[in-house]
Amino acid sequence: MKRQSLTIREQKQALKRLFVSTTFRVILLGAMIFVLVLDVMQTSVVSTKGYDISLYERKIEQLEHEHRRLQVQIAEYRSMKSIQERLASLELVSADMPEYVILVGSTVASR
Repeated sequence: MKRQSLTIREQKQALKRLFVSTTFRVILLGAMIFVLVLDVMQTSVVSTKGYDISLYERKIEQLEHEHRRLQVQIAEYRSMKSIQERLASLELVSADMPEYVILVGSTVASR
């Protein structure tokens, strides 16, 4: 079997027919639509992630503010002035002279 070789002119015409053909145009249009849909999907995903990130950043700021407020509140409750004020409101009686009981002959610990 002998292989026919096309001339350069015939090759150019065959290539030109391919680019002008309806099948090629439909395939090219389909590829363009596919790439466009992928681009829209990627843009949608990226914008959604950006919204989520900004939402989490706002939540972090709120939690940090709450943390600072609680730290200040803890410091206030630990202050001596606050402790004395709370003790006064409990109406406790102070012990003047404590009396200790000493048990005679009892051993606390032995070897």
